Amino acid sequence: MKPIVHALLTALIAITVGGLWLGGARAQSPSVNGMPVGLPAALPSSAQPKVDYDGGIVGRFDVTYSTVPGYRPLKLNIFYTPNATAPRPAVIWLHGGGWLAGEPLAGTALTGDRDRLLARMARHGYVMVGLTYRLSGEARFPAAVEDVKAAVRWLRANAASYHIDPRRIAVWGASAGGYLAALTGVTCGVADLEGQGANAGQSSCVQAVIDWFAPIDFQVLLAQPGPNDAVKRFLGCEDQCPAALLQRSNPLNYIKADAPPFLIMHGDADVLVPMEQSRLLWQGLKARGVAARLETVPGANHEWGGLSKPQLDRVYATVQDFLDETFAVKAPR
Repeated sequence: MKPIVHALLTALIAITVGGLWLGGARAQSPSVNGMPVGLPAALPSSAQPKVDYDGGIVGRFDVTYSTVPGYRPLKLNIFYTPNATAPRPAVIWLHGGGWLAGEPLAGTALTGDRDRLLARMARHGYVMVGLTYRLSGEARFPAAVEDVKAAVRWLRANAASYHIDPRRIAVWGASAGGYLAALTGVTCGVADLEGQGANAGQSSCVQAVIDWFAPIDFQVLLAQPGPNDAVKRFLGCEDQCPAALLQRSNPLNYIKADAPPFLIMHGDADVLVPMEQSRLLWQGLKARGVAARLETVPGANHEWGGLSKPQLDRVYATVQDFLDETFAVKAPR
């Protein structure tokens, strides 16, 4: 494997390009009171606006899911069907950005607006959630994973309001967000990572994990030449990271046989986060009998760079199929 010279920091700082593709026609423009609107760059913290999408989907934005003393209120955006006749699985999307930057609704020219993509997936029988979490400039490990767990608890506490099946919750992340998804998935019941968020009576366990091209084993990454400032900042290391901290932050050390099923996807041309990181996770899961798939995407760089739209469509179709199979969802495409 080639050394990561400028790779890791660049990769982890990049805001993930990966979006949700669901096939078919593009969702209609969102509207308020029947009039087309665009989402403002920043929503007022108390607004929680309601936006209507095609197919009866409603998006609510800037909803506070956790308030940790000394930090900004943590927000989520949720897309659901108000008139659903049965509870639906919920899927939390975790953005990338090296734990330094990023926001959950950022899209690209190839994927389109993230809110419309999340709304599109909600039409296929899901409740979709785009999550903010504390970045490394605000708080160090394990703050971000504590936030993800707080969001899972919030979804269960508010399941009736959004027609969520609390027995079927998935986490899905790319790059830095993929790491958070993986760690959340394997730390069911680990009190040390629960944090001080609300709804302590609810479980933070999840029932499925989708990990896209995530860094997993920081000890391996830090041993390789190249800039590792993003990892060190996330962990709170000044120089050398203590061995105990590297062990505590490593998802491989928490895997048990009852971990949820994993879908791991990584491009074989990724020069930023080595594919070996995904292979380590897959091997660790399989060794303990966990249902896990490792999908190699030929020709794909980090953030699915280098793929055509049809190739990217196939990546997202794989995700859709995994969720449908795991949660027994049979919605028309």
